[in-house]
Amino acid sequence: MFRGKSIKLISKEKDEYFFEDGMVDLKTKEIQAKGLEVNFNNTIFGNEQNDPRLKGNKIFSNQNKTIISNGVFTTCKKRNNKCPPWVLEAKEVEHDKLKKTIYYKNAWLKIYNKPVLYFPKFFHPDPTVERQSGFLIPQIGNSENLGSSAYIPYFYVISNSKDLTFKPRIFNSNKISLQTEYRQVTKRTNNILDLSITKGHESSLNDTSDTKSHFFSNSKMKLDFKNFSYSDLEIQLQKTSNDTYLKLFDLESPLITDVSTLNSFFKFSAINENSDFNASFQVYEKLGSINNDKYEFIFPNYNLTKTIKTNNNLKGNLSFNSSGANYIYETNVVESQIVNDLSYQSENKFLNSGIVNKYNILFKNVNSNGKNSSKYRDKTQLEMLSSLIFESSYPLMREGINFDNYFTPKLSLRYSPNKMRNLKNEKRKIDINNIFAVNRIGFHDTVEPGQSLTIGTEYKKTSKKNDYAPIKFNLATVFRDSAVENIPLTSSLGNKSSDVFGSVSLSTKKKFSADYNFVLNNNLDALKYNDFSGSFNVNNFVTTFRYIEEDDNIGDENYIQNDTSFKLNENSSILFSTRRNKKIDLTEYYNLIYQYKNDCLTAAIKYKKDFYVDNDIKPTEEIFFSLTIVPLGAYETKSVK
Repeated sequence: MFRGKSIKLISKEKDEYFFEDGMVDLKTKEIQAKGLEVNFNNTIFGNEQNDPRLKGNKIFSNQNKTIISNGVFTTCKKRNNKCPPWVLEAKEVEHDKLKKTIYYKNAWLKIYNKPVLYFPKFFHPDPTVERQSGFLIPQIGNSENLGSSAYIPYFYVISNSKDLTFKPRIFNSNKISLQTEYRQVTKRTNNILDLSITKGHESSLNDTSDTKSHFFSNSKMKLDFKNFSYSDLEIQLQKTSNDTYLKLFDLESPLITDVSTLNSFFKFSAINENSDFNASFQVYEKLGSINNDKYEFIFPNYNLTKTIKTNNNLKGNLSFNSSGANYIYETNVVESQIVNDLSYQSENKFLNSGIVNKYNILFKNVNSNGKNSSKYRDKTQLEMLSSLIFESSYPLMREGINFDNYFTPKLSLRYSPNKMRNLKNEKRKIDINNIFAVNRIGFHDTVEPGQSLTIGTEYKKTSKKNDYAPIKFNLATVFRDSAVENIPLTSSLGNKSSDVFGSVSLSTKKKFSADYNFVLNNNLDALKYNDFSGSFNVNNFVTTFRYIEEDDNIGDENYIQNDTSFKLNENSSILFSTRRNKKIDLTEYYNLIYQYKNDCLTAAIKYKKDFYVDNDIKPTEEIFFSLTIVPLGAYETKSVK
């Protein structure tokens, strides 16, 4: 045993302990001291920018526990003796080393030295614990659709591989919502189950029940089949009792990714060196549709892709793909199909002149059958289709002092002797990004018929220092010897002379960038499609926007969207986003956020106005407050308006 002043101890975790005056018993490993200051390892909470530390008047510590009087704890970065953004002060702090839990008595959470929350008793796991049962941060809020509510979640550790979160929400109008999320992870499986039940909500006239519920589950299993390097099975079930329930109550779960369409399925996947196989059984439920027509079944459904090795004389990629599916939708419409593809893509052939050539050959076998279908006949059909695509380009470069200029004219010749089923009323958008694609019409059970010539050009200016390109320009169009009626009208590929597709990109190195995709009619006198997006960055001001306008045969979508942020100082910023539907002359939403952020604290006030209407869901105007304290957790009100 020894006693000393200005004692410094370093733990095996590289935590540093300082004592003004203390006694240490090396045999019992007890410490009694005053004037405590602890600097924990910076990585203890996963952020090396933090400086986690603890101060106290007195300390007693042994192998089982540590007790500190008048303790002050924070993880915030040291700021030259300035007040840290947050501290947790307590009359007594006890660390139970056996339970791995830290207990606080008469504790205050202070934000910039202002007390904001008082805890008569408070505890949390110590930094060595990844999971521990206990209440999570509660929330209170107010919604125009549901009224005021209180949310008190509880996390429960069942075992090393199992846990659950119980999420009750109580409303001031005799409503209650009980939600549970259960998780289980093993060496070969990952399972999540999420379910809820809600009582007391007065719904719309077409739904008189006051009880609503949902059940979602997802399970992933590794199968480790011997003939495959990777194989797994995924099973998902999704069901809700009310079409607007998920959207109205804004339930939070990793399984809730779409509140308008439910998807239940069985999926099997297997991969080896040369093959990729997938099979599934799927059910889609479109919420809000008529009951008899809201379901779509796809079973069986499979896809097999196999790479075929070739000899040295046949240089290129030879592959076989087979896919099949059986669709049942709109109650009594049945469509079945099996498609087999054998395709070959040659390597690039470089000529002495600098021209680069390549070609694609495709043989397609389509087997189809239908019942009450507008696509297929009520008897089995067998089709043998083929196509040949020859592509040629002439890449040119002009070298400069600071920039290099690249100019590449190119063409594509396509030929298929086959006809195609009537797809002229299907929606298919062609732009400069897909006009040279092998399957540019976007349907896997047919090929583009007839013969066509696609010509285009690419230009870009590139910096010699960092491959930065301030200017890019692309242009392309398609010509045919005769019109083809069955190709989708929105694409214009069936015309003898298609629309002209192009794009322009302009940017400075840091402050400005703009991308413009357009479609010009074949008379070159009217724009049928405009897609303009850009960003502008000056000092602390950043704004991004997108404008889309469709006309004529392409469509009628028309909207403008904007996201803007302004950084007031090093820690504070304002963010604004909105979208206006020009087609119906309606603003869809406004979002306005004020955010304060540093290394250990983030606070935000969010204003949201949504003009969306759907049965139980009315237009909303809400204000949220959120606070994140590293590493204690995050808190967000549902709505304070």
